[in-house]
Amino acid sequence: MVYIDSLKGVQTVSAWPLWTQPAPPPPAHPPFKIRECGDKGLGMFALRRIPRGDVIVSQRPLLFSHPCLHVHADQTVSAFYESALAGLSSDTQSAFNSLRNAQLETEDVSRIRGIVLTNALGTQLPPPHDPTANYNAVFTSLCRANHDCSPNAHYSFSAETFTGRLTALRAIQAGEEITIGYTDIEFPRAQRRQVLATKFNFDCGCETCCLPPKKASESDTRRAAIAAFLIRLNELNADIAEEAEPLFPEGATLVRASELLRWAEGERLVEAAYKLTMTAVGLALKEHNMSEAIRLTLRAINYLRAEEGNDSPHFAWFAREAGLSPEQMAAKLDSSDEEMMGPNLNA
Repeated sequence: MVYIDSLKGVQTVSAWPLWTQPAPPPPAHPPFKIRECGDKGLGMFALRRIPRGDVIVSQRPLLFSHPCLHVHADQTVSAFYESALAGLSSDTQSAFNSLRNAQLETEDVSRIRGIVLTNALGTQLPPPHDPTANYNAVFTSLCRANHDCSPNAHYSFSAETFTGRLTALRAIQAGEEITIGYTDIEFPRAQRRQVLATKFNFDCGCETCCLPPKKASESDTRRAAIAAFLIRLNELNADIAEEAEPLFPEGATLVRASELLRWAEGERLVEAAYKLTMTAVGLALKEHNMSEAIRLTLRAINYLRAEEGNDSPHFAWFAREAGLSPEQMAAKLDSSDEEMMGPNLNA
């Protein structure tokens, strides 16, 4: 693995005890296969049904880089990347070079840097690293997951094990493509497609982007409302202490949060649905509606395990509180999965 950061950053990470432990071994029978995917090139496809919250793949990056590189005047960023990657084994270099490069090659953007810009997944590290820095992590398998504006998988990174992984946001059927979101999928279609075309040089042809005009307009209206609410929510709570009571946008009510939640579920925006469910729980408590708060908390747990995985310590804690094992808790939640997701508003 190549790790690129400031001297202080490299020294900090090098001292972490995790490096005395082996990387997580690949599963004996992975639930996916990388294969041809038409105009997309390669894609990741499920070999069997993958339940919600199951880990699809977990691996350490082959390259991990600070987003802002400062190199000597006699060296380019592209040359720096080439020099850094030269120390990898031939097999690892081949795996890196096989990744797609969607960037136009220029004097400043070589093929290697183009591969980084095309495939890197954003990752944060804990203090003393800058919590606002979005590090670039490039993986051999995770980066094969293509984009969808209503993805079925969630990417996360664990600094404790220095691994990235994909979890199933909903049950993924055998033969179905495994997808993630490359951009802010809560935004309207034109905005999403512009970002994807500019940054990744492709026109999104996912099911949501190919809706008929009337349905596309309705979808845009819902997503724009969800995005505006979540942006304001993040602004209000950006600097408050973790244990403090959350702040809500002016005029926010349980009725409005529930409507946005229904829209997010109908758009298959699971990550947004989790945030809106937690907001709705807070508003239900604020309005002294305990029965609705309890119902929404169960819904939030379902979304929590979709993002963090069925092996999440948080999910295990909730299961213990209910007197169940994580497997039993997941099975109970799976039995009401379709009801909790609600109807697909774009069907």
